[in-house]
Amino acid sequence: MLKKIFNNLILLASLLASSLQANLTDIYGYASLQGRRPNMEDTYFVKLSSDHSFYGLFDGHGGNLVSRYLALKLYFNIVTQAQFKLSPLRAMLLGALATNHELPSLAYTQGSTAIMALIKGGRIYIGNVGDSRAVLSQNGLAVALSQDHKPNRPDELQRIKDLGGFVVNHGNIARLQGVLAVSRSFGDFNLRPYVIADPEALVHLIMPNDEFVILACDGVWDVFSNQQSVDLVRASLDQNSDPKNAAQALVQAAYDAGSMDNLSAIVIKLN
Repeated sequence: MLKKIFNNLILLASLLASSLQANLTDIYGYASLQGRRPNMEDTYFVKLSSDHSFYGLFDGHGGNLVSRYLALKLYFNIVTQAQFKLSPLRAMLLGALATNHELPSLAYTQGSTAIMALIKGGRIYIGNVGDSRAVLSQNGLAVALSQDHKPNRPDELQRIKDLGGFVVNHGNIARLQGVLAVSRSFGDFNLRPYVIADPEALVHLIMPNDEFVILACDGVWDVFSNQQSVDLVRASLDQNSDPKNAAQALVQAAYDAGSMDNLSAIVIKLN
């Protein structure tokens, strides 16, 4: 019974996101491909209100239940924080931790990364957990708005070692405890305390030369640099200003370039 209710709520969230997409293609666009993976584990959530917009991209691993749960609950756990109006970054941190805390037992060996963009008051607030990424285009120049949480990133590696954990390389991929290719994620409770769900947060004041933001899962970044992705999206927007077409062009190009992962991207137009 609980599983049926959960699936119905997931469907409702998906329909909400889809309806927003249908009416707001001139503001943002989303695209995804299952790619060469046997299952699709990515999902997303978008919410537009009178004073802010929220975009979240979630890349699951070990299954899609955690990524779907994030699409259902993460935004609401952020905006209902008492600090949201005065400190969106603080609310993003608290909302993420609250969401991770309430994840059901299905998250013991499943997890998901998250890249979030909250636009409010002329600023972009970025929250990152894992190795999905946010990249800004400033007059065609790629500017990273997040840093990937890989287990061999020096500060992440030191944090893991300080907790008594370890990182090993399998096929040139660094894996926490020999298993997980990210050092931060939602879920993955079997790898606590080494993997954490604390977002790294950044705030950026939107300037006139800021064109668009790309949120994309690691399936895109595995084959394209930040600048290559910006160039692809910019070329698409020059031909057709629809950001959905640009997102589709990016994920298709990543697939054609040989990406072995699920592929998802959101393109958000700023100016």
